[in-house]
Amino acid sequence: QPGTEAGQAGQIVCVSPPCCYDDTTGANTRATVNFEIALNGQQYTTSGLSAVNFRFYDPPTVSSIDPLFGNFNERKDTTVHGTQIVETNEITCKFGEEGDMVVDGTMRTAPGMEAVACETPIATLAGPVQVTVSLNGQQYTSTSATYSYTPVLRAILPVRGLLSGGTNVTVAGMGFRETPGQMFCKFEHGPDSPALTSEAGWSSVVPVTGFGSKSVVYCSSPALNLTASGGST
Repeated sequence: QPGTEAGQAGQIVCVSPPCCYDDTTGANTRATVNFEIALNGQQYTTSGLSAVNFRFYDPPTVSSIDPLFGNFNERKDTTVHGTQIVETNEITCKFGEEGDMVVDGTMRTAPGMEAVACETPIATLAGPVQVTVSLNGQQYTSTSATYSYTPVLRAILPVRGLLSGGTNVTVAGMGFRETPGQMFCKFEHGPDSPALTSEAGWSSVVPVTGFGSKSVVYCSSPALNLTASGGST
């Protein structure tokens, strides 16, 4: 395979060819081969006992990730499950499409499990990203799993409103991403609430009504529907 100009002094770059066609299966198969170079296309190096090997592997896949979410500004240990994962010193996990969201990974083995362990990189904003795996730091899986970066909630203002709802609430935090129709505020039963109308507890989800910045959004409080002792409100 022809080489290209060196990226650094003393280096050349080659692109690996397809490997090892199997007449029986009619497909390329995985294999470990010797690697040699020639400066004239004819006489190749003969490494002998110091042979440099190159390993061709089956394309790995990604099927799921655990856990599914974590704060956008925190690193979190994750396990990426898949198939055709083999041990190498070049395993990486990529979160999203940005080149700076790539982290080192290690193969995790257990009976009946093929997986890669990696630590989530810190993101700029919250939101879902696709996670892929590479066994050589270059070619990533064509399949992926979704990991969701969650925003950080700091405060709300005001902290009180009428039972009938309709209070405009300013939500302060970090990592908010403007995604129209996909951002929501959740109001739910807390330890200081009266007795509930059902054992499951009261909660209400309302859409975000405005996006101020990645640290401020707005929503409107819903009507409260709880049963207090001695009557309904």
